[in-house]
Amino acid sequence: MKFYKYYILLLLFLLIKPVFGKATSLPADTLKYTGKFKNLGVQVAEKWLEGSVFTEDDDGNEWVYTVLRGKPGYLLGYNLTKSSLQVNLPLERMDGAWDITVSSDGWLYIAGSAGGRLAKHRPGSQKVEDLGKPLSPETYLFAVTPGKNGEIFGATYPGCRIFRYH
Repeated sequence: MKFYKYYILLLLFLLIKPVFGKATSLPADTLKYTGKFKNLGVQVAEKWLEGSVFTEDDDGNEWVYTVLRGKPGYLLGYNLTKSSLQVNLPLERMDGAWDITVSSDGWLYIAGSAGGRLAKHRPGSQKVEDLGKPLSPETYLFAVTPGKNGEIFGATYPGCRIFRYH
């Protein structure tokens, strides 16, 4: 696949260059043994990438999208044509996404993990639309896959149900 090399480059980029803020070092006295417990503060927040996909926007630019786990999760879009991170959007009611797919009509669909929500995004835009919960009371969405004419199919947990969105 022609996107394979871009995927490796994106993963290296995300591992080397922090997406949010700069790293800080601990004060020298933190490392000194005192025989007492010392609160070291918040440790490195999780930088767990979930669900990634390669696609093109309406102008023919190549993109790689992924979701960074957190509260909230973030949809990250790296424009491969311009070699820059151009989409960095919070997924307000999602803490991550197990899967992402692109429908046959070019929409990116995000299968939210905890909360079981589905969202969509037009590649290259700066908007994410929360589509809600496809099946209540399901709490997780897992695999999503494209069908014909813009439809997508997805799987849920804990009920192991299948849904279609069109």
